[in-house]
Amino acid sequence: MTVVNEAVVDFTLTEPNFSISGKLTGIPQGKKIQITAWSLSNQTKTKSLIGTGEAINYTISGLKPDPGMYVDVICEGFPYQIYNGKFRMSDADIIDLSTANSDNIDFTFVKQSGQITGNIIYPDGALSGETVFVSAFSSLNSERYEVSAVLDENCTLINGCEVPYLIDGVDPSKSLYLFVSSDQYKSSYYNGTSGGTIYLYEAVKVNTNQTINLGLTRGLSFSGAVYDTDGLPVPEIDVEAWSQSLASLGKAKTDKSGLFAIYGLEKTDDYIVYAIQAAIAPYYYNSLSTCEVRMQQIQSIRK
Repeated sequence: MTVVNEAVVDFTLTEPNFSISGKLTGIPQGKKIQITAWSLSNQTKTKSLIGTGEAINYTISGLKPDPGMYVDVICEGFPYQIYNGKFRMSDADIIDLSTANSDNIDFTFVKQSGQITGNIIYPDGALSGETVFVSAFSSLNSERYEVSAVLDENCTLINGCEVPYLIDGVDPSKSLYLFVSSDQYKSSYYNGTSGGTIYLYEAVKVNTNQTINLGLTRGLSFSGAVYDTDGLPVPEIDVEAWSQSLASLGKAKTDKSGLFAIYGLEKTDDYIVYAIQAAIAPYYYNSLSTCEVRMQQIQSIRK
């Protein structure tokens, strides 16, 4: 008989915790900054800062190993910027975070003197807290300036309620397109009228130091609910509606009762509605069956 002594060996497993750090230069005091580290594998972490007038060091920690990270910065009064000094994801540098931290991911901002101002005209019945984004760009491949406007009280005026916006730090030598987007209203390009157009080729460029008013239109909507296989509502699920003919995307998130509503849609007959959950393939709505989609009682509403 052979007796073998067995030893018990314990292992402690820890989840890797990587970080991305760098420096932000050229941001004036008081300007709001949003810096985000993200990847196509749905890993996203955002940090909010306030400009001090001096260089700001930042660190985004708690990141999982990922060979395909990006970092971008949105700052008041400056165009959108993605590392390394680019304005489009297709031109950006990919950051390899698969084995170690990544340092010296720096951003530099240069202030320009031009600005575009005006009012966002919310329609009667608009609700407090509704947010609209206004972006300005000279071409699809150029830098993009973006600001937001928020309605601070319910609108009860027949002619609508005005909320001012200001896009500053714009290159005064350039003329720019204006684009309005929102989760509640139609997206549109400025075409010389407050109503705008959905087509870029119908849009007109504006010069800096102009006042441009932009109106909002509600458009059509989809509403419904998302349930799991037990018939229970699923909260905090992203639901999107995509039209190939319009190249248009609308989106919403389910509430605690699993309900959602997607607003601001153009009229067309080829919308595809689907729900998205991290690490799971999208579920597509079909009126006859679930089609790998566990979504029920979804209806199209056109107003």
